[in-house]
Amino acid sequence: MGPTPDTPPGAAPSPGRPRGSTLLLVSAICALIVVVAAFMPWATALGFISVSGTTGDGAITLALGLIGMILAVWGSGRVLPAPANTLIMPVLSTIAGGLVAIIAGIDLGNIGAQLEEAGGLVTPGAGLILTLLFGIAWFALSMTAIFRRD
Repeated sequence: MGPTPDTPPGAAPSPGRPRGSTLLLVSAICALIVVVAAFMPWATALGFISVSGTTGDGAITLALGLIGMILAVWGSGRVLPAPANTLIMPVLSTIAGGLVAIIAGIDLGNIGAQLEEAGGLVTPGAGLILTLLFGIAWFALSMTAIFRRD
């Protein structure tokens, strides 16, 4: 069997496995970490008062993380049968990961502005930093899954 239109010449096609299935599973792990990070502190004031992510935008990233895990696992075709259009799941997962990264980046910028105003009394929490880092990783992995077959 020769290469399909989405398989580069010389590469062996992977019959029965959707596009970027391994990458999608790894992006599902990133989405899981985003879900866990929503329950962690997103900001700390005065060194001992912490604000959980679920009291603000973390609730949005929590929902996106849960949706993203489902999309990525389903799109991988390894746990659930993949949809007929194997491109839709990586695209939707990329959008969700990008939204998470944007939300975390905006929140980190807002905390940075408050940090200057409050003279260092407000600092970003581990949950927000993890959300940003793994949101970016999730976006990048899902984006790569769109263009790659593994």
